[in-house]
Amino acid sequence: MRKKFLWFALVPIVLAVLFVYLFLDKIVENSIEEAGEEIVGAKVDIGGLKVHFFPVGIEWNAMQVANPNATWENLFETKKVKFEMDANQLLRGKYIIETIEVHNLIVGTKRATDGALPEGKKKQSVFERAGNNFTAIAENTLKKTLSASPIFDASKLKKGFNPDSLIAALDIKTIKNIDTLKRKVDYAVTKWNGMKNDYEKTKTRLTELEANIKTINVNELNNPQNILQAISTVDNTLKTVNEVSGLVSRNTEVATGFINSTITSIDSIDNYIKTDYEHLKSAARLPSISMPGVAQLLVGSEMYERIKKYLYWVDVGRSSVKKYAPEPEVEKPVRFEGQDIKFPVDRGYPKLWIKNILLTYGTGDKTVINTLEAKGQVNNITDNQNITGLPTTFQLEGTADNVRKLSITGLMDRRKDLPLDEYTVSLAGVPVGEFKIGNSGFLPSSIKNASLTSSFRIKVPGSNFDAEMKFDLSNVAVQFDAAPKNIAEQIVQEVLKGINSFNVGVRLWDTGGNLDIAISTDLDQKIAERLTSVIGAEFQKLQDQLKAKFYDYVQKERDKFEKQYASKIEDVKNQLAAYQGIINDKTAFIEGKKKELTDKLNKEKNNFIEDKLKDIFKKK
Repeated sequence: MRKKFLWFALVPIVLAVLFVYLFLDKIVENSIEEAGEEIVGAKVDIGGLKVHFFPVGIEWNAMQVANPNATWENLFETKKVKFEMDANQLLRGKYIIETIEVHNLIVGTKRATDGALPEGKKKQSVFERAGNNFTAIAENTLKKTLSASPIFDASKLKKGFNPDSLIAALDIKTIKNIDTLKRKVDYAVTKWNGMKNDYEKTKTRLTELEANIKTINVNELNNPQNILQAISTVDNTLKTVNEVSGLVSRNTEVATGFINSTITSIDSIDNYIKTDYEHLKSAARLPSISMPGVAQLLVGSEMYERIKKYLYWVDVGRSSVKKYAPEPEVEKPVRFEGQDIKFPVDRGYPKLWIKNILLTYGTGDKTVINTLEAKGQVNNITDNQNITGLPTTFQLEGTADNVRKLSITGLMDRRKDLPLDEYTVSLAGVPVGEFKIGNSGFLPSSIKNASLTSSFRIKVPGSNFDAEMKFDLSNVAVQFDAAPKNIAEQIVQEVLKGINSFNVGVRLWDTGGNLDIAISTDLDQKIAERLTSVIGAEFQKLQDQLKAKFYDYVQKERDKFEKQYASKIEDVKNQLAAYQGIINDKTAFIEGKKKELTDKLNKEKNNFIEDKLKDIFKKK
C-alpha cells in the first residue's frame, strides 16, 4: 500500500520535471517571441534558445525582428544573445540583468517569409499604440504650409487674381478688433459717467468751501485772536480740500487707466492690419521671391515626408519609456489585525532593470551585402528610473560595405515630472534611391543615384521640441519629369542643371503648440536673384494692387471708428483735465487766503511789539 502511494506521489513529479526538462526552452522561447511581437507589432523569431540554471540565464543562437512598416524586411537580426539574471532578486519577482551580450547585430536584412502579424494583434502592439502626438502636430502644420505654396505661373496667377473676392473671403481680425475696441470705449465712457456724478458732488462741495473762505475779509480782522481763528478755519477747510483732492486723484487714476488702456488698444490696430495683410497674401498665394520661399518650393514636400518619419520614432520613444506610476495603495488593515511589516533594505531594486546591453560585431564575421553591421550599447532599461537614479541611454555605430556609416545616440529621462528625450542621428555615404525636387504643381523632378550624408538632432522636453536636420547630397544629377511650364520653372531648371551637389537645412520647433518650420538650401540665393530679376516686378505689381485694395478697405473702417469713438475718449480726457483744474484752482485760492492771513498775523505781531517798545521808551 505504501509503495502504491509513493508511486502515486512520485510519478506526477517525475513527469512534471521531465516535461520542464524537455519543453522549458521552447516555452521560454515562445514567451519571449510573443513579448517582442506585442512591442513591435511584427514577427519576432528566435532560434536555439537554452535556459541555464547554474547560473540562472538564457541564451539563443539567432533572432530576427521584422519591420512592422515593411514586413519583408527586418528591423534587425542578431546571432548569439546571452544574459544572466540575479537569482536572489528573481526569487523576489524582480528581473535584474547586469549585461545582455548581443553578437552580430545587422540592420535592414531581407526576410525569407512575411513578418506581418494579424491586423488585430498589430493594432494592440506598443509601436502601433505609440500615439502620434508630435507626428500629428507636424502633419497638420505641414499640410497647411504645402497647401499655401505660392504660384509662380504669372498667367495662371493673374487669371484667378481678384483682390475684392480675396478680401471678402478673408476672416479679417482688424475689423473684429475694431468692434472689440468700440465695446471697450463704450465701457470706459460708461464707467466715467458713473464716476462723473461723484465729481460733480465734489465740485459743489469745493465751491461751498471756497464760498466760506471768501467770507473772510482780512482787512476787517483787527486783532491777532480773530486772525488766528480765521487761520484755523482756513486750515480745516484746506484739510478737507486735500482729503477730497486725494479721493479725486485716486478716481482720476482709475479713469485714466481705462483711457490709457483703450488708447493702447487703439494703437494696436496697426499690428492687426499687418497680420491680416500677411494672411491675405498667403490666401492669394502670391510668390515671395525670398530665400525661405525658394527653399520651400524646392524641397518642401520631400523634407516634410522625412520629418514625419523621424517624429514617428520620437513618438515611439516617448510612449514606450513611461514614467514610473506606483500601484494604488493597498487598503490598510483594521487595527489589532495582523499585517506585514516591511523592514528597510540597504538598496531597493525596480521590478525590471537591464543595466547594460552590449552590441558587438566580430571583425571575422561574414558580411551581409547591403546591410548595416552595428555595435554599441544600451544602458539602464528599467520600469522605474526614480529607483535606479539613471536615465535610459544608448549609443550605436554601424558600417556597411565600408562606405555607409551610421551613428545614433539617445537619452530618455523619466526621473522628473517633465519627461525629456534627446536624440542624434548621423548617416554618411548612403545611396539615394530618390530625392524629390519641386512638387506636382511646380517643376516635378527628382535626384536619383546620388550619395547622401545627413544628420538629425532633436530635444523633446515635455510637450515641446526643437529639431534640426541637415542633408548633403553629392554626385547629383537632376531628372525632370516634364518640360518647364513657365519662365519661373525654366529659371529653376537652368540652375539645377548646373549643379553636382546640393545641401538642405531644416529647423523645426514647437514651444507651446505653435509649430514653426524653416528650410534653406545652398541654391536659395542664386535662384531668388534670378527670379527677382526676371519676374519680380510683375509679381510686385500684383502685390501692390492687393495691398492698396486691402489698406483702403480697413482704413475706411478705422476712420469711421476714430471719428465716432476717438472724440468720446478725447471728451473724457478733457473733462478729467477740467475737474483737475477746478481742484487746483480751489486749492490755490484757499492756500492764498491762508498766506494772506498769515502775513496779516505777522504784521499785527510786529505792530504790537513796536507799540510796546514805544510805551517803554516814553516812560523813561
